[in-house]
Amino acid sequence: MSFFLRNFEASFAHTFKLPEINSCVQGLSLEYHIRDISYNPPRLTTSPTLHGLPRGKAVMRPKSSFIDIPFRPLTFIRAHWKLIDMLLGYTDGMNDIRLFEQVLDRTHTLEHLVVEGFRHFHMRRDILRSIAVHAPKLKILCLSEFRWFPSFSHLVLEDIFDEWMIDFVSMNVPPLQLDRLCLRNFSSKGTNIIQLVVLPSPCLDLRALRYLAMPAKDLLTALTSERFPDLGRELIHLTITNLNMSDFRLEPKTFPKLKELQLFVKEEFPLLNFVQDFTKHWSPTSTTLDFHINFEDRESEHQGVDQTENALAGVLEEINASIVDPAIHALIRKMSKLYGNTEITYGFYVSMDFIQADGSQMQRSFMRKAFPLSFATGCLRWRERRLLEWWFE
Repeated sequence: MSFFLRNFEASFAHTFKLPEINSCVQGLSLEYHIRDISYNPPRLTTSPTLHGLPRGKAVMRPKSSFIDIPFRPLTFIRAHWKLIDMLLGYTDGMNDIRLFEQVLDRTHTLEHLVVEGFRHFHMRRDILRSIAVHAPKLKILCLSEFRWFPSFSHLVLEDIFDEWMIDFVSMNVPPLQLDRLCLRNFSSKGTNIIQLVVLPSPCLDLRALRYLAMPAKDLLTALTSERFPDLGRELIHLTITNLNMSDFRLEPKTFPKLKELQLFVKEEFPLLNFVQDFTKHWSPTSTTLDFHINFEDRESEHQGVDQTENALAGVLEEINASIVDPAIHALIRKMSKLYGNTEITYGFYVSMDFIQADGSQMQRSFMRKAFPLSFATGCLRWRERRLLEWWFE
């Protein structure tokens, strides 16, 4: 069996070195375990198969030789740091940051980068500098599951960041002019990496940012800070994750070009307050606005639940649809009344992590039961959750 596997790996590597093959590869996902790279709601689907993968995509589990595979036209890389750590065993005296930099150096066309699971962000490991120096054409950046380790006092952190600033400026490397930025699943313990490290980093220029995904608490802090006055000025697409604050409010003047707003929520009452406030205070800032609410999985009672129409009815109590529906209905009515006869277009969408409603009939049936008032307007639609995650595509 081992002989067969070695021959298979050699054949596999040889195939990807063929010019007619490697010239077609534009994206590479480097992960420490094989998973279904198409989106499936947790615990509601069968094991992934090749038939379930999106068209044009495949998965591979690389070893140390992946650095030598000549994928020259790469524009997208998704790397989990556990894989980087695993591959260190194949190198001689190289640390993980340098190995990561070599991955970035493999292509001069990289525009989209996702880095997950970087849990040792500290004074000697400025990964943002590595990205700015080794991926200068980057336009889309997603950082997920980051943590600062170990913790330091605020004064010590200021000294570290000052040193980083001086070091980066001395390299005479321009900061990344990002078009899209996603910051998700950051550790809430210890150092606030988003506020203290990422947003003020000299390696990133966020003045022309058009897409932004960020937790509600960090977004509110950034918008009220004098350090980031231009953060929302050019945004056309805003994703608010972890909407768990009852006093969160969006000011129209802060987002004069906003066209799409996405909310990721687990609790209904913060959503209720947000929608009511949005209905009361929001005024059109552009000629279109899409409003999407995704109900996230609470990881409580959905294991083993099937996707029949009867089973979906049990979700209504979980999301307190009877509370949310009147607020969404009021927002739809206001938008229809104010802008129904104008050139302004708008859309309202819902999705749920723990439901995959296959087919338009099931989607319509579920929305009719969950949101009867909003559904009756003809404006509420179902949109698959995976379509929200622009940072992974």
